[in-house]
Amino acid sequence: MPTFMQGQKSVSVYLPGKESWYELRNGSPYKGSVSHKLQVLEDSIPSFQRGGTIVPRKDRFRRSSTQMVNDPYTLVCHACFPILKCI
Repeated sequence: MPTFMQGQKSVSVYLPGKESWYELRNGSPYKGSVSHKLQVLEDSIPSFQRGGTIVPRKDRFRRSSTQMVNDPYTLVCHACFPILKCI
């Protein structure tokens, strides 16, 4: 079953656990153990990182992964502490 249908304007996302979650595009915080209704666009997929985790990634855009071999890694970290304002 598709999670995004043509013309759909929003999607419901459940984020498990008691930790906070952070949107990968802009770092916006969201509470865990709650379903969130998010606006969606055809060219973006809602993606989240759990608080207290570190995600290594390569941020340079390349035409192929073989060109990324020597690119530096960026460590994306989100602290594991209660946040004051959650959506």
